[in-house]
Amino acid sequence: MAYNRRNYLKRVYAVNKITDKYVRDGLSMEEIYRRYIYPNFYISRTTFFSYMKIDCSEILEEIENNEK
Repeated sequence: MAYNRRNYLKRVYAVNKITDKYVRDGLSMEEIYRRYIYPNFYISRTTFFSYMKIDCSEILEEIENNEK
């Protein structure tokens, strides 16, 4: 399968959205990773924290607008 930046950003956005939801409920990042992220996305802890640094919503909107 070819590399696609849009799909990568969609995955990052999904992880960020799940994390934001559970951080508001008071769970720690480690707990969110163990309970919700790893079972669904199979990414490492380091990758998870790298995803948290990316603000992908604006970039993703720009890519989708350019494709239209």
